[in-house]
Amino acid sequence: MKRHLTQILTLALFVFLTNNSFAQNRFGDIECDSFQVTFSESEAIVFQGKKTAVYNKAKQEFLIKPTKSSVLFFPGDNYYVVADTKQLKLYNFYCTDTLAPCLLEYIVVDNILFNTTNTGKITLLKDGYSFGVFPNFRMNNEWALFQKAVRYPNSSIRNNAKVSPFKSVGIERLNDSLLVVINYKDDYHDPHATPIKSVQYPEEDSLIFDSETGFYYAIYPGPVPGYEYCGVYNLNAKNWIVQSNKLIEFYSSHGVLVGDVARHPEYGVDSVHYTFINIKGKTLFSGKAYPKLYQSEYLTSIITNSDTAMDLPNYAINGIHGSWNFRVVKNEKMAIVNPIKSFENLTQFKEFVHYNLDYGYAFWLENDSIYAELGSREYAVSQVNGIIQVCPSYTFPSLHYRVYLIEGEDTITKTVGDGIYLEPLRNRGIVRLEIIDGNLIVNDYPRSVIPDLDLLQKFVDGDLESLQTTHYIENSNHASSVWRKGLKGWEQQTENCRSIQKIDFGFILSKQSYYLEQNYFNDHIHNPVNYFIIDNNFQLMEFNGISQFTAIIILENTIELRSVKESILIDNQGEIIRTE
Repeated sequence: MKRHLTQILTLALFVFLTNNSFAQNRFGDIECDSFQVTFSESEAIVFQGKKTAVYNKAKQEFLIKPTKSSVLFFPGDNYYVVADTKQLKLYNFYCTDTLAPCLLEYIVVDNILFNTTNTGKITLLKDGYSFGVFPNFRMNNEWALFQKAVRYPNSSIRNNAKVSPFKSVGIERLNDSLLVVINYKDDYHDPHATPIKSVQYPEEDSLIFDSETGFYYAIYPGPVPGYEYCGVYNLNAKNWIVQSNKLIEFYSSHGVLVGDVARHPEYGVDSVHYTFINIKGKTLFSGKAYPKLYQSEYLTSIITNSDTAMDLPNYAINGIHGSWNFRVVKNEKMAIVNPIKSFENLTQFKEFVHYNLDYGYAFWLENDSIYAELGSREYAVSQVNGIIQVCPSYTFPSLHYRVYLIEGEDTITKTVGDGIYLEPLRNRGIVRLEIIDGNLIVNDYPRSVIPDLDLLQKFVDGDLESLQTTHYIENSNHASSVWRKGLKGWEQQTENCRSIQKIDFGFILSKQSYYLEQNYFNDHIHNPVNYFIIDNNFQLMEFNGISQFTAIIILENTIELRSVKESILIDNQGEIIRTE
């Protein structure tokens, strides 16, 4: 029995020593618990107990000495980041980009991000400041300070647009423990690419014959594939809550929008499906294709951490929208968000915000005033008795507009623009905001209708039979509405209309649909305008059983309602005086 016990103990000791022997790794001359090969086979991140380092066995030296901080590697640009709760250090040991200054080390507190645009322009965001590359007096490239970072809000209601980079690499704190790692590069399509040569006939371009059309098509080289190495790293747990092989489309203190990219060998990015993960690592939705993502009010509210999200009126033809924007509401305040631009906030949060999609004008309520921002200029009138009205006009070579600032009996008119007037200022649309009896009335007259893409495709396909029928276009580009302040801030009381006018006992609303003659792509024909009256409780009113009118004319003490069948005269309290 004693002999068996001795054998068991000996075997156990052998297993223990063997396991400990195998647990030890060696990278070159360095003994470590484990290692991760990075830039080349001779370089790796090595892990030794509670410390991490970067060692190059060809040079037999530590590039980054052992540290208790986390060490992360950025493929593609071959950067290292040493990160802890106090600072971030980015190391660039293999700078090959001659457009950017090659510094060994960048030390920041909260964020560092390099962006490269398709034109080759490089910018650096470093702890809230923006830098660009300029040659110094010795003609050596160096970083020069631009300004406070453009992606942070300034005094404007509108947040400046983010950079749209071809390549982006960097890191930013999401909170005290989470780091967002940004490291991606878009597929590159050479705009000057020539057709590839034929294998059978090397002196000729490769061609494909389409027997149905009788045409030949040239074969062009596919794009240069990009990459996605973005992720979210937990400093405290020292692990990835989002693995570093994703595309991060959007991130905030609420969470990150993560994309899984699928590529076609010939065409590049084929599809991207998105998942949203909050800062606690919980998945709120997954597997959403991009079109579904930016068309959904519900998903937009999750991504922006808003109480609600409302699809703004925009161009819509057969359900195909030309510009997706949402009004999001959070803590009784509003902002405009553009999902297509990585859910960028077009405006800051204010008491109420209206955004004109045609011209990019922003209107909002704050304190006791109604504000408008047009270009770089800001205007304001009192909410008590003020009206802001804007009439834009195109002249060569830029946009002009006339602004009416009305307070009581006083009107100030401003005409703004820097182009050459080739014609008198002509109104191409009107935006007007005013508050009457606690009702915020927004008049944003109909936008222009864009050509029907389906119709154009039918013409290309030679589907002449379909071209002979009349095609109707949805009128969802109406953007006028009435709002009233409730317990949760300003709430929309009417559906979107063409125009709205206040009368003593309610409101006059107008609507209009459009149709397009199939034989003339640019001939957009307007249906007659239809008028309606709603009372002060926003209920539709009928007069002699009629609720839809072809015209409503406001006279001195009466209102004339015209329909196809008859004309009705009512007083200013909505009572019928006579019918003709």
